Amino acid sequence: MNPWQRLVHTANNALRAGDIDQAEKLLLQAMTLAQTFPPADVRRPHGLSQLAHIYLLKGKRELAIQLYRSALKIWAAIHGAASSKYVERLQFFATQFLSHDPAQADVALKEAHAMLTAMLPQNDAEVISSLIFLGYNAQSRGEKEEAEAFLLEALKRCKSDPGLNWFVKQHLGLLYAGQGRYAEAEQLLRYVLSVIEGEFGSKSPGLTSILEPLGQVLRKQGKNEEAERIFQRSTKLSLGGAEQA
Repeated sequence: MNPWQRLVHTANNALRAGDIDQAEKLLLQAMTLAQTFPPADVRRPHGLSQLAHIYLLKGKRELAIQLYRSALKIWAAIHGAASSKYVERLQFFATQFLSHDPAQADVALKEAHAMLTAMLPQNDAEVISSLIFLGYNAQSRGEKEEAEAFLLEALKRCKSDPGLNWFVKQHLGLLYAGQGRYAEAEQLLRYVLSVIEGEFGSKSPGLTSILEPLGQVLRKQGKNEEAERIFQRSTKLSLGGAEQA
């Protein structure tokens, strides 16, 4: 393990132990050391990204943005600004900001989506996944109409991909539930439930992510008896208990 790796490894251990200040100190040392590396050395952007993550955790968003953008410039120089590798880095940047700064995440997601759209067929899984990300982020920002537009566009493009189709319908159903469009949400969530049951079985623990919102939607429509059965089933699955017919 070379000195840079040792600093980063120790910083990661400090972060796992909850010592953010020590992790920051070590990563700053790693960043200083990385300045002696060649411009295209991948350790430089890796270190910047890790330090940016620390600053996000500490609430220093402007510093985090500055470091992530610096890392992206290096990645662009390494891979090319119009490459799929660079798009991956942009999307990673966006995911780091989804919960901390959705507006900043939106900028990166839209930039990545524009690049993917230029590089790939419109019904490519990566393009569709990018639309789903945009819809999720718009929803987190309270932009429900924008979120719906992204998800409907994703749904239109993924007709030939059953896996993505039900995944988009799940997000759309949750969006409609949040908008009080319960009948539409119920229809979508029932469809997703049937697909997951057919694919993974009726006892899959993953069903709870559909059963819970479906139960809420049913309750909102006054379908209390069915909602209660759905909730009981969800509880049994989450506890690993045997499901009753």
